[in-house]
Formats: sequence, structure tokens, C-alpha cells
Amino acid sequence: MNRLKKLVTRALREFKSSVIESWYVFCRGHLPLKNKGILLQSRYGDDFGGNIFYLLKELSNNYPGYTLYLAYIPKTKSKYTALLKHYHINNVHLIRLHRFTYWRLLGTCKYLINDVTFHACFIKRRGQQYLNTWHGTPLKKMGLDEAKTAYNFGNMQRNFFASDYLLCPSGYMTELMVKAYSLDHLFEGKILNEGYPRNAVFFDKARALEVRHALGLSEKQIIVYMPTWRGNSNTDKSETYTAQLQSYLDELDAKLNDNQFFFVKLHPLATAEVSIDQYKHIRHMPEEYETYDFLNAADCLVTDYSSVMFDFACSGKNIILFTYDENEYLQDRGLYISIVTLPFVQAKTVDQLISAINTRPHYLEDNFIRGIVEHENSQSVKRVCAQFLGYDYDCKTVQLPSNGKTNVFIYLELIKNGITSAAFDLLHTIDLEKRNYFAVYKLSPATYENREKLNDLPSHMGLLSIDTLEKTVMELFALFFYYKFNWSFSIINHFVAKSYQRMFMKYYGNIPHDIFIQFVGYGRDPLNLFLQAPKKFVFVHNDMKKELSEKKVQHKNTLLTCYRKYDKVVGVSSASTNIAAEIAGHAHDFRTVHNCFDYRGTTSRGNMDVELDVTTDCQTMNADGINGILRSSGNKFISIGRFSPEKEHLRLLDAFNMYWADHQDSQLIIIGGYGDSYRHTLNYARKLPCTRNVCLIKSINNPISILKRCNLFVLSSSHEGLPVVFFEADCLGVPILSTNIDGPREILTQYQGGLLVEESAEALYRGMLEFDAGNIMPLNINMQEYNQRCIDEFEALFE
Repeated sequence: MNRLKKLVTRALREFKSSVIESWYVFCRGHLPLKNKGILLQSRYGDDFGGNIFYLLKELSNNYPGYTLYLAYIPKTKSKYTALLKHYHINNVHLIRLHRFTYWRLLGTCKYLINDVTFHACFIKRRGQQYLNTWHGTPLKKMGLDEAKTAYNFGNMQRNFFASDYLLCPSGYMTELMVKAYSLDHLFEGKILNEGYPRNAVFFDKARALEVRHALGLSEKQIIVYMPTWRGNSNTDKSETYTAQLQSYLDELDAKLNDNQFFFVKLHPLATAEVSIDQYKHIRHMPEEYETYDFLNAADCLVTDYSSVMFDFACSGKNIILFTYDENEYLQDRGLYISIVTLPFVQAKTVDQLISAINTRPHYLEDNFIRGIVEHENSQSVKRVCAQFLGYDYDCKTVQLPSNGKTNVFIYLELIKNGITSAAFDLLHTIDLEKRNYFAVYKLSPATYENREKLNDLPSHMGLLSIDTLEKTVMELFALFFYYKFNWSFSIINHFVAKSYQRMFMKYYGNIPHDIFIQFVGYGRDPLNLFLQAPKKFVFVHNDMKKELSEKKVQHKNTLLTCYRKYDKVVGVSSASTNIAAEIAGHAHDFRTVHNCFDYRGTTSRGNMDVELDVTTDCQTMNADGINGILRSSGNKFISIGRFSPEKEHLRLLDAFNMYWADHQDSQLIIIGGYGDSYRHTLNYARKLPCTRNVCLIKSINNPISILKRCNLFVLSSSHEGLPVVFFEADCLGVPILSTNIDGPREILTQYQGGLLVEESAEALYRGMLEFDAGNIMPLNINMQEYNQRCIDEFEALFE
């Protein structure tokens, strides 16, 4: 019942999304462009301040011929309305985010302005102009520089690609943004080197006096406290933070004098938990004022790890960093600049804070801060608006240089299997300087679990991701019948093609692209997505006939179409190439490119200590775990490959059970990255007499260190492509026993060593005895010569 409920809920959610997508696609494609329409959005509709506020104010006051729309979410509408009223901004239409009117405007307004990102389904229409102001000069790491969230940066990157102008108020920020979001060789818009619109207010001294007078604070010292939010709701960490903050405020209120007012702007979650009303000198920041308008009236800013410090530096006024929890806060957060190197006074206690409030600032003499504020000026908001709307071009703009090389996008996955190893080995072996190479991956639960694999990519490679694949109602039904029932009527094919064509435009329509390589060879969405590319290659890593008939992991119509329409179909062995040609059924450009092998990296990983990961599931009865097994005296047999039926792990277990009967000090280790057969394999092993000598390991980042400490590698599969693990084993001096199938046969018959046996448990058992007799030797492949041949084959694809 619960499963049915989940299926129905999911179906309804998908249908609702498809209705919205249908409306957006219709508006974007069929309704006329509103040449005087400007849609503004700030922080996903959750905040209305900073850059977006000042741009809206300027547009409202000085561009009367334009129609202004501002996106909001329900909880912020009253705040937006009050702020607009206070500043006499009357000609703005408030539009609820993600409702039908919003989607219509997103698809028809000529001018779009955002300080974060639009929804993942957004595709910039021809004729639209997009200004992305971002929301601050970063102190904390972002994008690809932040290891924990790097895997999920794709929508931000795509919004930048779609931007005609990306606002960066300093060369420092430009450099960070380009690197953190992999913009090199892809971003074709203009970097707008102009001050932040919100920072122009810091040059307006008269406005500061006006605000102070209006609040009756003309003769008072105004201190503003804007701390960074720690933790999240429903955690002990956030409760500890709010309790600690309340204690500091108690102490601070008692030590401030009657000429000092300490205004606090907290995160909404903290505001609900921290009481302010009882204090004499401490107040909430007045809500009727936009944050920066009030901040301009302050004499001193107190913050901690917030980039607001860089904005306030434009004022030349005192800045204090109240970093009482520095070690704890920074324990799991990366910063671009060490806090201790910043030229601002730091305080760890309330007494130090009170003392620092009257300190005369010297940070404007610091070269770094001078660089941060280099483009800030009093006219920035006027100049940005005029530039964006095409009335004036006084702003300094920069276009990222092109090196003239071909852009090659390689689709790979991060899950732990042989195809992933082959992809990474390829990227570590070929000459990446010949072309601009970009790795592309699909966001999924498996990506999240294996996100650390991104760290193994060559450091100078670009990176892109695929996340959502939106569908209209007609496309949703067409894709259902296409995949579920293999229907390929012309109307079905029409809507399937339209869906993937639009998604290709979404992901790659705003960047220069030359060649796409679908290296994985699996995945119906990636295969069909890259089918839309002007030039594309697809790799074949397995016997796809057997994959179609035995595992159902491939879609027949998709595979047939791809093997006929991709420019080159590339097998990793002669056998896989020939089988792909049989599936296609007619002459095409079929090639063979054997898998490269990163032997230096394998040697290095083999020398590492054996370590299990947090996500590793190691099933063994040895009291000392995997290290106890590896220290044992008997033969240690190992097999590495996903837990999948074609790996025939049950056959291998039967063979080992026979061998173990006479060699009860021997061990069998089976390592797999993923697969539906893991639990079945484990249950089968537990029923065998040899079970105490069998170890199953699921998901480990470095199986190579275990492989090196074993005596024989055994492959029991019914079909394979070109097993990269063979090269890993041989590189480490471990002999190979394999079933006599295509792929493995191609390797073992070329070299003197290893042993091929029939596809049975008895044959594998006899092979183990042959190893005991000293009749199975390593292949001793000359890896340099082998790799050069593979590189030559790969380079020939581009000729």
C-alpha cells in the first residue's frame, strides 16, 4: 500500500511539473517578447534588498517606459510591500514565484535580473538579456572550490552561462568566479567590472545623515551587528549558538554606554530564538529601511565571517570581526582568505569588542582591500542600469579569452565500477593540452554518495553537470510509452526528440561546444541528450546484446538509434565493436579504442594503507576485519566488479568452496561498487561451508591497496568489455584467472601469462589448482607501449 501511495504521489508530482513546463515552453516559444518588461528576482524570492533593491529603485525612478516585475514568495510579500511603500516605489508589479504569471513573465520579459539563479528549467530565450549580479564578494568557498557541495553547482553555472552580464566588482572576484564555476573557454557573456549597486549608498553622506536624523540618532554612535548564521533548525548546534549569542548580548548591553546603540540583524531562525526587547542599548535593525541604506548610517560594523565586511569597507568606517567561535565555525568550512590575515580588528570577548568599537580603522591602506573596492563608486547603480538596457556603455567589461582549441565534453559517471575507472584513466593518460576537455556527469543519489571522485579528476579540467530533465505533458506521455513499451510511432518520436532537443539547448545552448563523447555508453537520458549534439561519439564497454537480453539495463530503441546516428561508435575491444555493429544493422563509422591505463596512479594507490570508507560495507567473520584477512597465511583470491548477474559471483563462490575444502587457510575477497545482486550474493555465501573465509566488500574508494596484497585475481563473468582491472592487477604483479570470454580473451591471448578457462565453477576450481602448481604467471604488460597504442586510437577519433 505504501509503495502504491509513493508511486501515485510521484506520478502526480511529475504530471504537475509537466503542466508547468508546458506553460513555460508555450510562453517562451509562442508569446511575443515584452521589449519593455524587466523581471527581477532576489534570493529565490526570499529577500528584497541589496543589489536587486537598488537596481529596482533606479529603474523605477529613471526608466518610466519600462514595466517592472518583482518575484516574491508568500512569507515575504508584506515585507516587500512595506519596503516599496517606504521608498515610494509605486510602479512595480509583485509576482508570486513559480505561479503561472511568473512563468509567463520569465518566458517573455526581455530583461532578466537575478542575484542568485532562476529555476533549473530556465532556458534563456533568443532576444532576452540577463544580468546576474551575484550576491557578494566571497569569503567562504563556493562552487567547485567547496568540496562538500561541489557536485551540486550545475544550476548556478548554467545561469552564469546564460548571463549577458556577470557583475564582478573586482579582479579578485572575477578570478574566483571563473575558477569556482568552471567558466574558462565556455562563458561568452561579459564580465561587468563595476561596483555593486548596493554599495553606491556608502558614498552618499547626506543620506546617512538623513537616516540618522529620522531615527533620532544624529548624536549617537550606531553600531550594526550582522553575524553569519550557524547551524540549522532542529539541531543542537543552532541551539548552542543562540544560547551563546543571548549570553554575549546580555553582557554587551550592560557594558555599552548611553551614547551607543547596538543594532542587530540576525538570520530569521536566530531572530525567533534570541530575545532583544529587554535590552537598553540593543535593538533590532529597523525593518522599514533597506539593510544597506541603514548600514550607511552606522559608525561601526561588527560581523564575523560574512562578506558584508568587504561591502562596508567602501565607507572607510570601523569594521570589527567578532570571531569568538572561530575554530569551531571554520572546522568544516573553507575560506578563500584566512581570517587572521584580514586587516580588520578581531575580538574574541565582549571586553575586546567594547574596546575595539572606538578603534580608528586602517584597512584602506591594505592592498588587498584596495583591490576589493577598486571599482566601487557612487554612480555604480546608474551605470549598471544604463549599460544593461543599452543606453550607455561606460562600465568596464571583460570577455574571457578564447584559446581557439576544440571544446570536448566527456560524459562519465562517479559510481565505483570499471567504466568509471576507465574514464578516469583515460583523462589521466591523454594530452589534455591538445583540446579543452570538460567532464560531464549526471546528478543522482549515486553521484552524491561518490562525490569525492570529483577530486580524482585532473585539476585543470572543466566540469559540468546534468540535473533535471523537464518534460511537457505530451513529452511525459511520449517518453513513458517510448521507454516502457518501446513504441516508436512518428508522433512518439517527435515529442521524444523535442524533449531532448530542448534539454540540450538548456545545458549547452549558451556555450561553445564542438564534440561530445558519451563515454559511459549507458543511461537512456544521457544517450538521447548527446544525440542532439552536432558531433558526438559513443563508447561501448560490453556485450550489448547480452545486456539487452539478460539485464534489461539498456533500452533497445535508444541503443539502435544511437548506434546509427552517433558520428562514431567506439568499442573498447574488437568484440564489443563488432557486436555494436550487429545491433546497428548497417555500415557506420565503428572504431575500437582500447582502455587507457593510469599505471602510475595504480602503483601509488597500491602502496597506500588499506582503509575502509564511511560508506563501505565490509562483510567478514574475521575478527580483525579485512586487514586480518590480508595478514593470513593462505592464498588470497580476489575479484573486483559490480554486484551484477553477469559477474557470476555465485559461480566464483562455488569454485572457491571446492578449493577451500582442501585449503582451509585460503581466503576469497569479492569487491563491488554497486549492483542489485549484492544482498543475494551475500546470502548465498553465508550458506556455504567456506563462509568464514569469504569477505564481501561493497563500495570502497581504493580497492587497489587490497588487490596488491592478494595472490590471484579471478574473473568469473559471462560477458565483459575490456576489464581495466586486468591492467591494475598486472601492474601490481598479481596473476589473472578468467573465464574464456570476449574482452578478457583479447587481452590474455596477446601476452604470455594468465589463464583462460571454461565458464563453469569446476573450470575455475581447476584454474585455482593450476595457480598452486605455479602455472599462472603475471602478464608483464609494457604499460607505456600499451598506453601509447590506446592514445593513438583515441586521437584518431578526431581526424
